[in-house]
Amino acid sequence: MPALLSLEGVEKTYWLAPNQTIAALGKIDLEVQDREFIAIVGPSGCGKTTMLKLISGILKPSKGRITIQGIPFKNSHRQLLGMVFQQPALLPWRTVLNNVLLPCEIKGQDLRKARALAKELLGLVGLKKFINRNPRELSYGMQQRVSICRALISDPKILLMDEPFAALDAITRFELTRLLLEIWSMKKNTVLFVTHNIQEAVFLADRVVVMTSRPGRIASIIDVPLPRPRKEEHLYEQSFSNCAKTIHQLLGLNAL
Repeated sequence: MPALLSLEGVEKTYWLAPNQTIAALGKIDLEVQDREFIAIVGPSGCGKTTMLKLISGILKPSKGRITIQGIPFKNSHRQLLGMVFQQPALLPWRTVLNNVLLPCEIKGQDLRKARALAKELLGLVGLKKFINRNPRELSYGMQQRVSICRALISDPKILLMDEPFAALDAITRFELTRLLLEIWSMKKNTVLFVTHNIQEAVFLADRVVVMTSRPGRIASIIDVPLPRPRKEEHLYEQSFSNCAKTIHQLLGLNAL
């Protein structure tokens, strides 16, 4: 069986001017298995977001190829993907429920069935009472919960998450981290999660991909030894500290 997602020799170079280029990603080789949770960490500007854009089809690689279920990426693969951005990017004139339903409307899906699923998802993230509110009436953390529901409404095979909790305070961030794990344990989507937070990466992931500075390459892939389901007490175990320390060292940071 081929990997669910495979990047083979993928590189990305941006053209800034006729004779000026910048290499965002070096040669990337990565295989992601079905239902796997992958975290991606690395210095700012190392190409983490670029990698997600390549996987989603927003950008095309300069070299190499990306396959999903063994088939080179094509437009139909977008149906298998969901994406959560750093900013919630909700439409201010649409209610919470209608923001979640937006992908279904675009794809021409049965809105009656989709509406029932949207309400179920919003209940799961604690927003059942807010389905008819507008985004401006919600806190930032609540808005990000809506964006997660919007990404999940089409039941994507692969969920791409680009630093979705970066702008949140520490308490709300950990609350949404636990919520994400709860949803993942039920839905079992394959997740690629970009973050600058090493502890968050270790707590969430099966494996952590550690990137070099630009042009981004994979310095190492760290297996996380923690059992599932993940619990708060795992944060204080020696295996957690050892894993986080290894990633710190790979990134050239001072170990905790």
